Amino acid sequence: MSDVVNWIVVEPGFTKAGLNPFRVRSEIAKGINEWAKTLKGLVEFREGYTQRGCIAFQMSYGVINANADPDRVAQCDDFKNNWVITFLPHGAPANKVRPKQKWLLGWWQDTFGSGDSILAATIHEVGHVFDFKHPDEQDPPVFDPQHPMHSQFPDCRNIGRRYRQSLREEFIRRYP
Repeated sequence: MSDVVNWIVVEPGFTKAGLNPFRVRSEIAKGINEWAKTLKGLVEFREGYTQRGCIAFQMSYGVINANADPDRVAQCDDFKNNWVITFLPHGAPANKVRPKQKWLLGWWQDTFGSGDSILAATIHEVGHVFDFKHPDEQDPPVFDPQHPMHSQFPDCRNIGRRYRQSLREEFIRRYP
């Protein structure tokens, strides 16, 4: 029997930032689907709100802890088995290198655009829901910039076979 994790997209922040909420939801759903494939038979993902075991995706100012990492554009917070994944608002000041945050939606923008992928950020941040750490910040560090949990999340559109099995095995070891 698998555990159930629900998920919702809190649309007002995305709409206010000028992003199409349907495209945002589609990219988030793709990221959730990557984890559903990785944790098949262990975790079931359902769209919709519940009071326990729910991931809420939002776009909001003043929530992201940029002091921990000035390049941070998304973050996952745990509130007693409910999680909030926050994206830095589209167009917000990002850092000295990128004066404005730009989110990419869909294959075309991810491939040819300049900015951060909502899909890649979703894959990365949902990994934190299951306590996966940044491999490059562990002891000993594993420097693999293509790993979906790398601290500077790669521009990945999927978890990939190479990582899927090892993440699944780590999950089973952690939650027998």
